[in-house]
Amino acid sequence: MQPVQLSAGVREAGKGISRNLRRNMRLPAVLYGQGKTSLSVSIGTREFERVMQAGGTHPLVALEVEGHGSRTAVVKALQRHPATGSLLHVDFQEVSLTHRMSVRVPVLAQGTEELEGMGVAVQHQSRELEVECLPLDIPEYLVVDVGGLKAGDIIRAASVPLPPGVSLLSDPEEIVLGIVLARMAEAAEPQPAADAEAAAAEPPAKGTGQD
Repeated sequence: MQPVQLSAGVREAGKGISRNLRRNMRLPAVLYGQGKTSLSVSIGTREFERVMQAGGTHPLVALEVEGHGSRTAVVKALQRHPATGSLLHVDFQEVSLTHRMSVRVPVLAQGTEELEGMGVAVQHQSRELEVECLPLDIPEYLVVDVGGLKAGDIIRAASVPLPPGVSLLSDPEEIVLGIVLARMAEAAEPQPAADAEAAAAEPPAKGTGQD
């Protein structure tokens, strides 16, 4: 994953300032790194959305910060509105291309079409796994082939294939997904209203804010 170019401007902190930025199609963000003073910045909303579409969950960016030069960073955390899903704030973590880092990567199930004809379905227990790798080796997602599995089968973290240079940090015994009868999977799906209420009650991610 090569760094994607993205420009940023330095901003002042404050909720009122953040609201004004969003009204003008810019996102408040913070750039931090080990042993470095964090910077409050803003980025173009549309430009950032294009970065996310091209780079997966944790895209690597070459962040050109006004007055501070270019910084290599990953998108560490996003804060979204609990009801609309619109972006509110972005956390960038500055990284070295030669130092390994930990990151959580989504897990995707492949081969679900085969299961549908058998009356069974995938039930996710963990939608992400924590891995360690160099920034250029961050995978967009991890793929689990569920074709041929039957009801009662489970996949643990240790069985999820990892790309070269990527090592597992999550508990190897952690259950990632299981195969259940389709009617059980449907019954376990949360209602949208419940999801929105849970998201509204959930505290912001560590290091993330709307300032």
